[in-house]
Amino acid sequence: MKILVLDDDLSIIKMLKEILQPNHTVDGITSAESAVELLKQKEYDLVFVDYDIPDHDGLWFMKNVKLPRKTIALLFTGNLTKAILLQMFKLGISGYLTKPVSIEQVQRNVEFYSHSGEYTHYAVTA
Repeated sequence: MKILVLDDDLSIIKMLKEILQPNHTVDGITSAESAVELLKQKEYDLVFVDYDIPDHDGLWFMKNVKLPRKTIALLFTGNLTKAILLQMFKLGISGYLTKPVSIEQVQRNVEFYSHSGEYTHYAVTA
């Protein structure tokens, strides 16, 4: 899978790259505005979206990005409220992980969504 991590915390980006890069291509970006621009040029299978980003938050990102239909967006935050979650689901996230997160949680979610994509692809081509 091609994965984009949008998070203002470079240590989170580094951790996710270390966990996922043996089996996936992982890019990291710290700005929501830059991420919107990047997604105009590159496609990803999965995007981890932090909610608390200084320039624009994850909500702004989801309102302003045009994700391809096959791209899965997961909210990745330590600041989770019911209101934020509801807004993010309305804007198209498929799930969420709360920080701090374990390596197993990240791997389980990536594995789940990579299989979901395979099944979707199979259903479309079958």
